[in-house]
Amino acid sequence: MVEVVQIQGFRSDLICAPAIGSSICAQYVALALKARCVFAERLVGEGGKTEKFEIKQGYDELF
Repeated sequence: MVEVVQIQGFRSDLICAPAIGSSICAQYVALALKARCVFAERLVGEGGKTEKFEIKQGYDELF
């Protein structure tokens, strides 16, 4: 996957993934692309429904 991204000429400074389910994959993709990796926490609302994902580690300046 990373090779295809590099061949296409895409560049990313930040890889973001859900904290549960794909954090290991995202970490290796970021490593291969020489990018930062952050994880988003799922915020659950009433009835167990996902409302949004939130990044809590002070990365506001990147977005």
